[in-house]
Amino acid sequence: MICFSCHSDKNKGIYSRMGHMHLKKATAKAVKTLANARYLIALGKPRVVLRYIDKFIKAICLGKITPRQIDIALTFDCNMSCDHCFTAPLFNGNEKEMDYATLKQVARDCKKLGITVIHFTGGEILMRKDLETVIGLFEPRRNLIYIQSNGMLATKSRLLSLKKAGLDFFGVSLEYPDKDKQDTFRHHDGYFDKSLLALSMAQEVGLQTSVNITIDNQLIHSPELPKLISHLGTLGHIVYGNLPVPVGRFKEKKNLLWFGDERRILKKLTERFPFFRTEFDSNFGPKGCPAMKEKIYLCAYGDVLACPYIHVSFGNVITESLVSIYHRCLGFSVFNTYHDHCLAAENKMFIRRVIDKTLDFSRQPVFYKDLEKELKTPTFKR
Repeated sequence: MICFSCHSDKNKGIYSRMGHMHLKKATAKAVKTLANARYLIALGKPRVVLRYIDKFIKAICLGKITPRQIDIALTFDCNMSCDHCFTAPLFNGNEKEMDYATLKQVARDCKKLGITVIHFTGGEILMRKDLETVIGLFEPRRNLIYIQSNGMLATKSRLLSLKKAGLDFFGVSLEYPDKDKQDTFRHHDGYFDKSLLALSMAQEVGLQTSVNITIDNQLIHSPELPKLISHLGTLGHIVYGNLPVPVGRFKEKKNLLWFGDERRILKKLTERFPFFRTEFDSNFGPKGCPAMKEKIYLCAYGDVLACPYIHVSFGNVITESLVSIYHRCLGFSVFNTYHDHCLAAENKMFIRRVIDKTLDFSRQPVFYKDLEKELKTPTFKR
């Protein structure tokens, strides 16, 4: 055991630096927590606020961590063909999307698990004409309801209709501050301007708004990134930073992945901008990867994944409960650990042993038993 004497000027300096470091981390977390609380209070949903406080207290005082969010892909149909789409290999025209009975059961299981955020996505979520009905199945008065869209189908009247149905947050994605580069990436002329217009309409009808940015290893080093984040923040949007992952249409672009000092740069950006965060910043538990521990991904055909980028199914809600599948997945140590990095984006061993192997199967997501040996690897060294 090493013991530092407090009487040494050198060690006083060490303690001072350690104290400053812990204070800085605590301050950053406090700022994020207050920002989250501000957004929650603005929703005008007291039940959601009370449930959030209850989860926070149980996590801090009792160490009891339960899932906070489920991402539900209601459809894999889409009106676009983006370069980085991770859901493209999940689409199967021969499979049926979950029906209302299945979604009702999922809603009940979400309640049992203590989930407070219901995040509907796609494909393109606005292609579901019955989205208002689906929102109603998930008790919008006691849950935060969020949708992620490309925004191209958004109209003020549709957004108002969704708001009345219980929608709280409307999000779109942007990747580049340059309009031409953004439109080329999305293969859609005017995408940049139209997505910002959709966000503006959402704010006009009383919705809170967010922007997802997929940050490749070129953008993370660009001086344009902080400018883009700052600009979006001044417009009143929460900004989320996503990592590039070698799945779907992005599988051949490993040259854009993060294997250097990108995580350090990202951390500095989250500390600089209170409205900018990553998946790691909203945890009730330790800071780290929330896959299955706090976030669950549900495919349009019922498959349950730990992460939208890890195309491995641990069961299907059409045949068994979400609760059972959740506990099964946590039986794998790789998913009951808060990793300090993204396995699917930054861990070369995990990418080689799991992500790349899912590409060998004709149907995705791959059933977990087909990759059980790989998933039980004791340690995935970064």
